[in-house]
Amino acid sequence: MWLLHYIIPGVVYLFKKNKTMFWGLIAGNFLDLDKIYFRLIGKVGWTESIHSKGFGVYSSIGTYPLHTFPILVFLVLAMGTLFFLKKRNKKLYFLFWMAFGGVLHFALDYIQKVTGIIL
Repeated sequence: MWLLHYIIPGVVYLFKKNKTMFWGLIAGNFLDLDKIYFRLIGKVGWTESIHSKGFGVYSSIGTYPLHTFPILVFLVLAMGTLFFLKKRNKKLYFLFWMAFGGVLHFALDYIQKVTGIIL
């Protein structure tokens, strides 16, 4: 599923040719910065997975701070609010697609958790 985080924005760009949409969807993957943080503080080794520490199924949901339910609720609320404001300002248009990319990120991580498929 990790590859789909980047393939889906690429496919969207091929059909829409919209750079703001593409970079907003890519920026939604900034949620994975918490994985780098866990490695910097030494909670997880650089070549290890947090799941080898006994955290269960290989999925980021619930095991990292930015992959929790409150962050998902915030992204959905932000996306809903920005949907109505995005036509007024190009920056808000980018933020809408960034929030949408974050929700897409959560959806792909959830599919990975349910199916166990690791790509």
